[in-house]
Amino acid sequence: MSLSSVSSSFSNSFAVARALGGGLSGQAVLFVTLASIPFRKKLFGSRAIPFWITRRGTRVQLYARDSADIAVLRDVFIDGEYSLALPREPRHIVDIGGHAGYVSVFFALTYPKAEIRVFEPDPGNFATLLLNTRAFPNIRATQAAVSTSSGTATFYSSDSSISSSLKSRAGMKATTVETVALDDILSRQPADLVKFDIEGTEYELFAGSKLAVAIPFYVGEMHYDLIGHTPAEFLSFFSGYTAQERRIAPQRTILTLVRRD
Repeated sequence: MSLSSVSSSFSNSFAVARALGGGLSGQAVLFVTLASIPFRKKLFGSRAIPFWITRRGTRVQLYARDSADIAVLRDVFIDGEYSLALPREPRHIVDIGGHAGYVSVFFALTYPKAEIRVFEPDPGNFATLLLNTRAFPNIRATQAAVSTSSGTATFYSSDSSISSSLKSRAGMKATTVETVALDDILSRQPADLVKFDIEGTEYELFAGSKLAVAIPFYVGEMHYDLIGHTPAEFLSFFSGYTAQERRIAPQRTILTLVRRD
């Protein structure tokens, strides 16, 4: 591990522990647990390590495998990437690209009356997602990639748990995964909030959907460096929505869409 990656992991671990550890003793235990995870991975390989957080008075056991998971924890629970100011609370949420399940857990704690369906094709991510969401009966998890059609597709992954995608990139390993069509999901059960983080396949997914324009709210990570289309071209699918974007990297934003009714 490089000095910069160690420093970043410690910084993220400290921020998460300070905000979610509860009292001083809980913060200390959480920091030590999170800070040790990258070293455990280097010594013993990747495995999910349990820890406890306290969020809005609720104590929850979660799991993390590496520094990427800890960074996502910070993005979700500390930096508020998916904290939304919506005109009404969503009751049916679809989480596309669930990773380790942290966003679904955040939604379950924020909107306890909501039913949440989460989709994640990567086997390692999905196993951790099941651990992280098992205490929430309102979260239903499916191991599949959300695409334009149901069936199977080639899926690409790397050593990083946050870069797997249906879009090929240099140095990534290919495998076959189950897919489920977005319109099949939406036709079975309407959704009022769709979250997406699908590493560059945003344009193809929504271009191939007939039902996407009926969803009241969206929030997702846009990868303009990967989709091969301009922001204006992507947002043309959502002309009936008010869009807000918060930049998180030079070509990446958190996009919020609220339908104008």
